Amino acid sequence: MKMQRHLLVVLTVVAVFFALHFGRPILLPLAFALFLIALLWPLQVWFARRMPRGIAFLATLLTLAACSWAFGWILSTTAGAAIDRWPRYESRFDELRTTWRARAESVGLPVGGAEEKSSSAESSGQMRGAAHGFMSFAEGALLTLALTVLGLLEVEAYRAKLTRVSSAGGARIAAAATRASSRFGRYFYTRTVMGLIQGVATGLFAWGVGLDLPLVWGVLSALLNYIPTIGSVLAVVPPSLFALVQFPDPGKALLVVGGLAAVQIVLGNYVDPRIQGKWLSLSPFVVLLSVAFWGFLWGPAGALIAVPITLALVIAGEEFPWLRPLSVLLASEADGDDGKDRKSA
Repeated sequence: MKMQRHLLVVLTVVAVFFALHFGRPILLPLAFALFLIALLWPLQVWFARRMPRGIAFLATLLTLAACSWAFGWILSTTAGAAIDRWPRYESRFDELRTTWRARAESVGLPVGGAEEKSSSAESSGQMRGAAHGFMSFAEGALLTLALTVLGLLEVEAYRAKLTRVSSAGGARIAAAATRASSRFGRYFYTRTVMGLIQGVATGLFAWGVGLDLPLVWGVLSALLNYIPTIGSVLAVVPPSLFALVQFPDPGKALLVVGGLAAVQIVLGNYVDPRIQGKWLSLSPFVVLLSVAFWGFLWGPAGALIAVPITLALVIAGEEFPWLRPLSVLLASEADGDDGKDRKSA
């Protein structure tokens, strides 16, 4: 019987894993929508205290639209700047690519040699892949937006339904949702502040050493900061590669690589985990593990939503006794901040 129970647990875990993987087209937009609802609901409540509920709902949607527009404008501006400057370095990039290929061939490393023969087919495949990726992103974004709008409309209704279905269980779920909303807002605030700090530090360093496109590298670092721990490592790679293209002197390029790595190591792997552990009561190891797991399961979008999902699991464990061991394992302290959040809730 004991072996059967263990086997049943293993089969359940495998079934859940495959369900999460194959349900990604629906579950990922749903997870993002729930996160956005948790972020926007306190704002909608704040508006509702000062104006009619319908206008408060519209004001919340306008705030979301304004933030989305600002995000898109920043991305388009920085991408446009990078595209405009790229022709200056294209010849240098081709030269370096030829040199690296020759060196790789000289030591016996395999290099692609058939791309010239199938350039048209390869370009066609890349265009089809890009089009498919864009359509998938557009579908996910529209579904997320629709779920967010409908969710904001029906939050109060569902709170009442939960209370009618089960007064004790509904109250627990409502309390957990309130605490999750508060902690999601705290998470988003910490990531945004740390992203701004990292972006400014990266941009100023790039400007100081003469690296072109400092605004692009600053914005890229700030955006990648929303992927905890791993994002700070990824933020070093593009400007470092660009430094190798821009500066013929290898010493100058190495200076750029070392300086950017130092900025990201200090802020992304020393300051950030401590602020995150203090404000979110999550173990840094758990944060890294959750980013790796959800990134593997759902790709880059899963890495973005990994920490909110982990926070939701911690809060559920604090509220429901049968999930309490999970909450203890995920939190940075044995007791977490259960008491503090309950009082604030």
